[in-house]
This record gives sequence, C-alpha cells and structure tokens, in this order.
Amino acid sequence: MKTTDFYDKVMQSPTASFDKSQWQNLSDRDQRKKWSKDLSASMIYGTGLMDVVAYSNTQDDAVNLANANHADNRKPGLRICRGDVSIKTVDNPLVSRWPARPNFLLNTGIGFASEFLSQACGYPDTKNIIQH
Repeated sequence: MKTTDFYDKVMQSPTASFDKSQWQNLSDRDQRKKWSKDLSASMIYGTGLMDVVAYSNTQDDAVNLANANHADNRKPGLRICRGDVSIKTVDNPLVSRWPARPNFLLNTGIGFASEFLSQACGYPDTKNIIQH
C-alpha cells in the first residue's frame, strides 16, 4: 500500500471521491511520506484479515479514501505473488468520534490556559508548600 504504483492507481481511479489536492504540488519524497502517513494497512495476527486505517482532514475524506483503497484492491488483475486470493469487505469504514491524531498546538494552548486559570484562581502550587 505504500508503493507509488498503488498510489497512482488510487489517484487515477474514477470512483475515488476524496480530496486529492493535499497530495498535489509535493515532491515525490514528500508525496510518499504523506501517503504512508495517511493510509496504513496491517495484517491481523493469526487471521487472513487486513486492517486498513485512513486519515484525512475531514471524516468524510477519510471514509472516501478508505473506500477508494478498497475499490482499488478488489479490481481484477491485482498483482499478488502467489495463490488464489479473494479480497472482500468484512466491515464498512468506521469513523472515529474523536480526533484520531493529536493537535500539538491546540494541546499546548489548552495546557497553558489551564495553568494560567489555576494560578489566577489561587490554587496553591503543592511543590512549594513546606510542611512542619
């Protein structure tokens, strides 16, 4: 899934309805790096199942990216090294209710704001209290 060949097939797919502009105007190296961050697949140990996780700026784009990935994997003529392989959907894409990746800038801002509010409200700093 991290290959340029697979990337090109998904991008040129007529059924792909996700925002493709985020991968345009990038160098090949940056394009591959972003593609491998936004789409990851792994085999579930002891099963024949592949877990595909897609990330994007919006939930709809993430679902559409996962669906485009699935549609491209199911195309006839998929090159597999050996054996007769059938690929089918076991579960439809499930969208997370919470942000899937941390926003470090937002988290830092919330941390500073909560510390400022705790100091402004007069909560004591427990490290500097001398107990007798």
